[in-house]
Amino acid sequence: YGTKIGSLLGIENLGKITAIQNATDSNTGCFRNQKSLTYAKLPNTLKSIGSYAFYGCSTLASVNFPSSITTIGSFAFALALDDVDCSFDNLTSLGSVAFYKSGLRSFSAPLLETIPATSNNLSVFYNCTKLKTINIPNVKSIPYKTFENCAIEGQLNLNATSIGFAAFKGNKITSLVCSEGLETIG
Repeated sequence: YGTKIGSLLGIENLGKITAIQNATDSNTGCFRNQKSLTYAKLPNTLKSIGSYAFYGCSTLASVNFPSSITTIGSFAFALALDDVDCSFDNLTSLGSVAFYKSGLRSFSAPLLETIPATSNNLSVFYNCTKLKTINIPNVKSIPYKTFENCAIEGQLNLNATSIGFAAFKGNKITSLVCSEGLETIG
């Protein structure tokens, strides 16, 4: 945890692991701050990516996200990723600030129902300046500042019942289409 591993360029052949454990504190994380890490081939058995796992891996440009992943912890990819598309077929749990200031380009999680609330004025996708498209059809509440300062553009379709204050501040959305269940806009 948290120790530089020389010039770690990639991760592969991790066997049949099912979890990358949560960090013991905010100064640790399995691959935290591995600035030379450019790719990760994650095994199809992986179900959980713990908190701070890839925090600060800002040159991580190629990641296969197996469909087995159901959980991503807090700060798992914060300040990480370099122009990466993230698609999670079976993701049901997302930690607070999981993708904060990351270089993710798209995010798809069709089974995800809950986005965590803002924590210390930081949100899950805050300042993801490359994030252009999202697919979250089952999320019912978009909390305060969730997608603030992202690059979401064009038409956005949501099934949410609640959209928090400044949830999409700083984006390039030209059309917002919401389901008839929308009750609250902050």
